[in-house]
Amino acid sequence: MLTSWGWPTHLYHLVPLGWAFAAAGHEVRLVSQPALADRIGATGLTGVVVGEDADLLSPEVRARAGMPVSQLPPQGAPPDYARMWRSTTVRMEVLAEVMADGMTSFARAWRPDLVVWDWMTFAGPIAAHRLGLPSARLVYGPDMFPRMQEAAEATSPGVAEKWLTSLYGRHGIEVTGVDSAWGGDWCLDTCPPSVQLPSVKGLPLRYVPYNGPLVAPAWVAEPTERRRICVTMGTSARRLRGEDSVSLPNLLEGLAELDAEVVVAGTGEQRRGLEPLPGNAVFAEYVPLHALLPGSDVLVHQGGAGSAMSAAFCGVPQVVAAAIADQPFMAERFASVGAAVHVPATSGCEEAVVAGVRTVLGDPSYAAVAGRLREEMLGQPAPSEVAATLTGMVRDHAVR
Repeated sequence: MLTSWGWPTHLYHLVPLGWAFAAAGHEVRLVSQPALADRIGATGLTGVVVGEDADLLSPEVRARAGMPVSQLPPQGAPPDYARMWRSTTVRMEVLAEVMADGMTSFARAWRPDLVVWDWMTFAGPIAAHRLGLPSARLVYGPDMFPRMQEAAEATSPGVAEKWLTSLYGRHGIEVTGVDSAWGGDWCLDTCPPSVQLPSVKGLPLRYVPYNGPLVAPAWVAEPTERRRICVTMGTSARRLRGEDSVSLPNLLEGLAELDAEVVVAGTGEQRRGLEPLPGNAVFAEYVPLHALLPGSDVLVHQGGAGSAMSAAFCGVPQVVAAAIADQPFMAERFASVGAAVHVPATSGCEEAVVAGVRTVLGDPSYAAVAGRLREEMLGQPAPSEVAATLTGMVRDHAVR
């Protein structure tokens, strides 16, 4: 049983491992909230809906987290990890409240041998503990939780273990100690080791990009006469703040000065705000990012884990205009190894983003590091190998 809360990008990171288990002959169920019913069905895996949807951006949840809309930090501000600890842990509590009982009921009836859970979806390990099952926490990309924990414990020593004990305790489970599994049995880590925080200890798992059931046009595989700049702002910023991290029209105006082809990957809504496009730009509506990247020389993006990890998997250097949530952390980690340029997405940052693109295109070291990251990721065990390893670990767990 694999489970994620109802945010598509969190669900998508589970899918390749689900495919691997299914291909090995195992029964697989992909479990989430009602909002993702259609998305689950499109993965090719059998889906199950449990609990109810929860609006994690509602005024009530923001107030519970001590982060009302009136007190949101400015876009592009340096991350306040202690504040993020409070807001993230409250949202995890809310998700557990609306999902745990339904997930436990389903698991009790279906009897899985293993629960694999998205790092925010604590209903997974709660159900596993209740039924005496092993569980594995999935980390996709650099794990921000230890960074938030460190910041929170700087002013409140022991707050992480107190929170974890309280979270599980409210569901009738006794858990002590904090490690990379956060109450689960194991941690699955898809991040390249050189980018991951040293404190994260997990079972390596090769990252495999999955962007949903999308179709790639044939032209994306054709060679280009000029260098290609791929641009995406994802969808999270619009959902969280109502607008993209940067002004795409202003960014494309700046990129029009470069001798390069610009491919913008985005939604129909984003496209409507860009017409007419500059002469060197084309719009790729709902095209899977990992299909565009192999022919690209740089990816400009907002700092989402899926974008950053897809670029690393394809060996493409990055310019990250990070604004919110975990995006600055993602940018920092990939920039720390020389695979990315980090540009805080403050108002009017588009000129700095274009300068970052010039830097990456002009300095071959970025492409070289990105290529090494790709080799690092290809050296990690494929989902099929990890599925077999986990199968053996589950057998060993059963005989203890």
